[in-house]
Amino acid sequence: WVEDAQRDANGKGHYEFNLRWNEQAKKPAAGADAAFQKVSDDDAFFSTDTSIPSLTGTVDYVDTLSGKTVTASKVTYKLDANQLSPQQVMNFAKLWLICVGPTNDE
Repeated sequence: WVEDAQRDANGKGHYEFNLRWNEQAKKPAAGADAAFQKVSDDDAFFSTDTSIPSLTGTVDYVDTLSGKTVTASKVTYKLDANQLSPQQVMNFAKLWLICVGPTNDE
């Protein structure tokens, strides 16, 4: 969850997605240090690799606030399903609906 610097005024924030499916099966590392050889520690941790099955992008929120309470939300999904089957996307969507409370609570 990343809140806009002016969230109290504009209600904006977003979730950043970088979820990977079966990463080891599709692209096993050559060694324990191979994944981090060419990038800094921060870049390696936050890197996005679309050459393996993954869900990347953002889910943007513009909330209507009454004080600190959210009274309504406009949600825009900007997600890319990189090499995912329709079944994998559907299963994730079902899981997301189950998790909607914990991921959307203020």
